[in-house]
Amino acid sequence: IRPSPRPAHMPERGRMPRRSPSRTASWQSWLASSATGVPLLGSVSAALRDRIGEASGALIEYRVGAFELLLPLDHALPRFQGAHPLYDTSLGRLAALVHRKYPQSSIVDVGANVGDTAALIRSSCPAPLLCIEGSARFFALLQINAQRLGERVILEHAMVGGEEGTTGATLRERAGTATLVRSTSKTTWLVALDQILERHPELPAPKLVKIDTDGQDCPIVEGSMTLWDRVRPVLFFEYDPAFHEDWSPLPMWNGLREAGYERVLVFENTGPYAHSLDLGDRVGLEDLHLAFSGHGGGRYADVAVFRGEDADLAGEFRLGELRAAMALRQHPWPRWVGTELLG
Repeated sequence: IRPSPRPAHMPERGRMPRRSPSRTASWQSWLASSATGVPLLGSVSAALRDRIGEASGALIEYRVGAFELLLPLDHALPRFQGAHPLYDTSLGRLAALVHRKYPQSSIVDVGANVGDTAALIRSSCPAPLLCIEGSARFFALLQINAQRLGERVILEHAMVGGEEGTTGATLRERAGTATLVRSTSKTTWLVALDQILERHPELPAPKLVKIDTDGQDCPIVEGSMTLWDRVRPVLFFEYDPAFHEDWSPLPMWNGLREAGYERVLVFENTGPYAHSLDLGDRVGLEDLHLAFSGHGGGRYADVAVFRGEDADLAGEFRLGELRAAMALRQHPWPRWVGTELLG
């Protein structure tokens, strides 16, 4: 485990405080009930749980794929998955497809949080993992959870940005996520992704890069075009216009197209596959941006972006996600729709 170099004002690597066994328990049923019970009571119990979790530092055990992980009590993952069964699951299926085509490659997880995405990926394939997390609190749990995932899991404690340097922002943590918010009195050191990869020559070239940093996602994608052009991975990242109200996404999309990317698969933040489009479709890109604008972060997209040589992966991934979404619907899928694809 190697911490990224950073100025003295950056926080030191987080350490796990000692806890009595009674404070670590499996409370999944209570957590799920706060999302699926009576609406008013559910919201009250969820808010109470978050406040208790933040104040006490209590932990729970929660299963992700094949692994039991430690999560903060206030982490939202159990609630979201209790309400939305496809939430945070598609990446595991994508990892399996990418590893099957590129068995000698690695996978990079930017914004690894406590290791839940790493557990999902490792449950699907044995690819080497590079997990990068900037929050000291979440990194401390990531260190513990990574030990349960087997070998070839490399950890980096760093805040990733589109380029290296300081930014006038501070990290805000709440409900299991960490977001950089603007600050006039504090700064945070950002590291470029390619600089982190250069420190790990033993890591095979990544063919899948996931980015979920609650705000830095698009700047990282836009600032890493040279890396994408050289390594040529499938990209999976959060697309939330609420973080970028005065920003045009067109230079990012145009840069990806120039780097050889062609196809975008769009997912609702609750998990289901929504639609796909070509990077040359200007109207489709505008529709994507406007469809997820104005929701204040309550509705956003996850997007998977594929190069031309990975059109086979895009097609197979789309088909699998359609089947996963249809399996949860209350009414049968119309037989005449996509019969040549669905078989």
